Amino acid sequence: MNLKMMLLATVWAVSVSPALAQTPSDETVQRYIDLTEVEKMLDISHDITLQRNSETMWQDFLPKPTAANQTIRNQFIDVISEFDDNVKKRVYTPEMRQLEVNAIKRALKQNYTQEELDALIQFYDSPIGRQILGKQAVYYEQTSRDLSEVAERAYRHAIKAEFPATAKKIQRLGLMPAPKVAPPLTQSKPKTVQSKPAKKVK
Repeated sequence: MNLKMMLLATVWAVSVSPALAQTPSDETVQRYIDLTEVEKMLDISHDITLQRNSETMWQDFLPKPTAANQTIRNQFIDVISEFDDNVKKRVYTPEMRQLEVNAIKRALKQNYTQEELDALIQFYDSPIGRQILGKQAVYYEQTSRDLSEVAERAYRHAIKAEFPATAKKIQRLGLMPAPKVAPPLTQSKPKTVQSKPAKKVK
């Protein structure tokens, strides 16, 4: 084969190879979701999001922990725990879960080939793969909380620094009075409001 033919063959192979990539089957995608416990990761994500939003909303009202107000503090925590439970019931619905899983399935099909998912499944179904998956939930929860706190702190300081100049520009448009300082941005503190321990089953 001369050089021209070799170049043509290479161009043809590169141009058709993406078309030959097989989209993962529904069965393979579902197998990957089940094996990697994707729904457990969704549960953790929901819990972290709810906790951080709830803490940010209520922490300024939470009585300080002193001997004198411990009873009212505990009662406040009980009320917020009930609030969290009620919010969770409104969000954690079968319809919501189906929307989430469908989005993940679409992303898997659009970004992975059948061969790639088969390889991932083969790895996660191996002894070392199962060992890694056993640590995934704890790792995901820890990094999600830590990264959320780091990002929140960075954005809080950046917004505070940028707010005055931007507010003045908006004020010149006649849309708002020029504030002297940036509005307070509440920092959420992990585990400020704790849920009640689960009741023991007799």
